[in-house]
Amino acid sequence: CLEFRRVLFRSVPPGVVCLTAAVDVQGNRFEVAVWGWGEGLECWLIDRFAVMETGDGRSRIAPARYSEHWAALLPRVMWRRYPLVADDTVTIPILSTAIDTGGEAGVSENAALYWHTARRAGVISAEITLVKGSGNIKARLIGRTPIEHDSRGRPKRHGTALWMLNANAWKDIIDARLRRAEPGPGYIHLPDDLPPDYLDELTAEERQGRLWVKVRARNETLDLAVYGAAALARHAGKRSDMGWVPAAYRAPASSGSPKVTPIAQAPARPVAPRASSGSGRGRRMRGGIAA
Repeated sequence: CLEFRRVLFRSVPPGVVCLTAAVDVQGNRFEVAVWGWGEGLECWLIDRFAVMETGDGRSRIAPARYSEHWAALLPRVMWRRYPLVADDTVTIPILSTAIDTGGEAGVSENAALYWHTARRAGVISAEITLVKGSGNIKARLIGRTPIEHDSRGRPKRHGTALWMLNANAWKDIIDARLRRAEPGPGYIHLPDDLPPDYLDELTAEERQGRLWVKVRARNETLDLAVYGAAALARHAGKRSDMGWVPAAYRAPASSGSPKVTPIAQAPARPVAPRASSGSGRGRRMRGGIAA
């Protein structure tokens, strides 16, 4: 039996338009959160768990040492679909998954290898967002940095890229949203049964002068809040409305919304793997967002 730490609030409530996922890489596990987003960037924590073992259940996860362990993220995170609270026969996929590439030696390299693994398995580039925090407190909130180049040193148009984050500024944003008292734009909804350790992680840092500093050892849920918001901002930019979200990734509203494939009709896995991710011909996210 695969080992999961899991919380039972894995469904999409009314108000959520789309989902993003976030992955924080630790020495012996992947910490994961799934976030729901509504108009005005109102946010819901949909799921929170850790992936502790490989797909066959025989090995403990070691992300820095074994690049093949990253493949566990495909079925457990990136290919997951979440049912609606109003109708659990209807599910929606994850728009994009942000994956941290910092940490122990070997993580950055294995994250880049995983990007190609995911692409060969049918994940389009818009659905995977490799992120890394910037030490520059004046940096842009989020910016794309190519990490693959051709023989002339030019960035490959559809190669692997990092999305650099001003983590300090993002934590200012998350803190402000957590302090909002009433639901509305920017408000973060947390489940009533959220375990205390996850709540402690969400408030594990405090601003000291110009910087956010850890006051408790574990801060994964706070980092996951940053990554989940960044996965959305990669596509939304500064927009707070959700009209841009492609139909294939949208939760259906009460009327006039795109149809989402019910579970009974959904494929068991994504499209067939391609022979290579290096064809130079990029695909576009279903619905029109650039890959």
